[in-house]
Amino acid sequence: MPKDIKSLKVFLASPGDLVDERKAAKVAVEEINSTLAEPLGFIFQLIGWEDTTSTYGRPQETINKEIKECDIFVGMVWERWGTPPDNEGKYQSGFEEEYELALSLKEKKDKPEISLFLKKINPKSKNDPGDQLKKVLEFRENLNNEKKVLYKEFDHTNEFSSLLRRLLADRIHDLNQTDREKEQRKTESTQTTKIASEEASKEKDNKKILPENSESFLKKLLEQNDNPEITRIDPFDSAKLRLISRIFRTNQNDDSAVGIHDINILYEMGSEDFSRIENFQLLQDALSFYETDNAPLWKWYTFLTRTTEFDFSRLIFKSGNCPLKEAFKAMRLIGCPITETKKLTRSEYISTVFSEHDENTNKEFLEYLSHYGKDADLPLIKDLIDEASFSLKNSAIDCYLRIVGKSSIESAICAALDFEATGRAVRELFKNSHAISDAILEKCLNSQSEDIISRAAYELLNRKKINEKQARKLTQSKHIEIRYIGVLALSSIGELLERETADSIIGDDGKSSLLGISLNAKTSFDFKRDYFYYYLRKIDQVKLKTLVDYEPFLHVEPLIIFFERNIKKRIEEIRDNIDNKFSPEIERRSNIIKSKYGEKNNILKDFLALHRSQEPEVTRKLLSILIKQNKKEDLPRLRKTLSRPDIAISSEDIIFLEKHGEWEDISLINEKFKNKVRQSIYSEESSDDKNLETMASKCILKISKGREDDLLSMSIEDGLMREIIIGIPESRLKSLDNDTIFLLLNDEDDDVRRFLTCKICKAFSKKDLERLEKKYFSRFERRYYNVIHWLDFGKNIQKDQLKKSLNKVLNRELTW
Repeated sequence: MPKDIKSLKVFLASPGDLVDERKAAKVAVEEINSTLAEPLGFIFQLIGWEDTTSTYGRPQETINKEIKECDIFVGMVWERWGTPPDNEGKYQSGFEEEYELALSLKEKKDKPEISLFLKKINPKSKNDPGDQLKKVLEFRENLNNEKKVLYKEFDHTNEFSSLLRRLLADRIHDLNQTDREKEQRKTESTQTTKIASEEASKEKDNKKILPENSESFLKKLLEQNDNPEITRIDPFDSAKLRLISRIFRTNQNDDSAVGIHDINILYEMGSEDFSRIENFQLLQDALSFYETDNAPLWKWYTFLTRTTEFDFSRLIFKSGNCPLKEAFKAMRLIGCPITETKKLTRSEYISTVFSEHDENTNKEFLEYLSHYGKDADLPLIKDLIDEASFSLKNSAIDCYLRIVGKSSIESAICAALDFEATGRAVRELFKNSHAISDAILEKCLNSQSEDIISRAAYELLNRKKINEKQARKLTQSKHIEIRYIGVLALSSIGELLERETADSIIGDDGKSSLLGISLNAKTSFDFKRDYFYYYLRKIDQVKLKTLVDYEPFLHVEPLIIFFERNIKKRIEEIRDNIDNKFSPEIERRSNIIKSKYGEKNNILKDFLALHRSQEPEVTRKLLSILIKQNKKEDLPRLRKTLSRPDIAISSEDIIFLEKHGEWEDISLINEKFKNKVRQSIYSEESSDDKNLETMASKCILKISKGREDDLLSMSIEDGLMREIIIGIPESRLKSLDNDTIFLLLNDEDDDVRRFLTCKICKAFSKKDLERLEKKYFSRFERRYYNVIHWLDFGKNIQKDQLKKSLNKVLNRELTW
């Protein structure tokens, strides 16, 4: 059964001038939990004064109870010391009391671990420090003199986040290593693998412990020891010696795997004379690092499949710390089937994994079954759903729905209704919503899952198949997005709802039933604004013009839609407003206000202040209206407007530039992405960041055709570069200079290197890959191991399977 998750409490202490860092700490802990801690069976629980419950008595005592129970105490200090926690006068601040308590507990009970992070003080502040800063400086001086607690300094919030993540990652590593050692000591015996048994029987007749090649290696090493001219051991020999000692460890020895560096050395320098048992040990140890794709694996795998009946699924028979979770991920990459035997059927195999392995291994196995599961597996997955913990249950439901969905989308939808499913599997099912009948969609409207309701309602709305009764039921939902869909439905089947009526139905932000997490991060403001635009596009021209004239200083939306409707007549007016930051229209409206209320009035003052803040958004919308006309004469205007740091780039801009853009526009697009100046994800014209990156990369590739080496030598924003590499045609990839390829193979971004190497493996022959790998080894002392991992994959996997597998990586079906 899945092992229990071990919870580790982290108390965060600081005075009140580090609000951003406290928020960043929460994000960092969530990231470490999802990417490292939870997969290894741990979870960090971040606690601060914000999380303590209000009770009668001295407030600081409640906080102190949390410190007494915490495993790690993280303290932060900048330029404030804080305020006294009470009137007794013993401590000058709550932070001081918290730190002293943690220090006392550490001395008495060796717990909690204490880490301090000190934000660098502005030198100018030290020239005339107030009382608060003086206390901070005194604290720093005491730390340096007493040397009880080490501290780290940081400049900015991002640096603090990195330091905190590193601290927590190191803690997880230490705890995981301790657990592994304990588990190893508890193990009284280890079953021998099939491969090890074959080696042992092979050597039995000779009555030798070592395979012949290992014996030869050790003899050679002893000969070198007697040679006075050899003063140090070769890195390969050191790694090989470590490998041999690992193979022949006993129950009383440590179980430390051969490390990433040694595996890469053995891969680069090793000949083909590793024995089967050595290859098997290298495969297991490389699998331990599979999720970082930093260890070559496929050379050992190919040798074993060629010389034995090995496949990854057989690792279920291996006891001890076998990396089965990583093996399932590797199986998913190459489509490796589950091997059935006379003693173990497929059903028994699945049951064994579910019952005998931990939750994280089961989650990865369910991911594998999501892709390669069969209808016959469904009863076993259903049993797991009934028995599993909450997080494993969700993974099992996703798996069940995806298997059912392969043969029938509607059957999968019905199953989702039974499970009240949410999340990824539901989103994937509704990607094929055209295959779902009206009857099934109407049934979805009665679901308890708001995720299902919202997606079904949108599809029915698009088909114009929602009736008034259904629409009114939607407007009564607790979920704001579903109420919004109900408002749209009512307006589409009857009289258009006035804005005030729609706003009252949409209401304020609500929370969904999914643990209080909204299905959509939009706010009530976003939904109400979206409806206002919908309303303005539906009303007739006379009413729209009335709103434009009636609301000269309350709203700009009617004017924007008025321009949109009358683009051909008003195109010069739109250009003038874009070129002059909306000042012509502001002046026209100001004159209206002055004529009604006089030259000096608060309304005019408020109007001007409002429009100064709204101008970038208004200019952005006018620009989108203009460039949809697709006139090349507006290219200089687009460039000039986008050069403003407060104007975001949008999908409309990219579509326009793909048709009319020139080489200089690549830098313009790149700068917008580097500075994260992109159209807000919730604006009318927006698409999500990933789609925008994909669109931008396609545009850049079209503009740069024939100049790929120049393009890829530029300092391109990481996200854009990833999409460019994924999108570049294989024929153009083959034409790149070696210098360009090697420059990118040593890029600092993991994904850039990974995606480029995968593209190379698709485009190049195996002989070309071997030559490229040799050049990479000879050309650079500093090499990136994930490049070697994927070159190893390209060289050793059959071509038909290779392209399928690499497409999974490039399409992000598998992530590292």
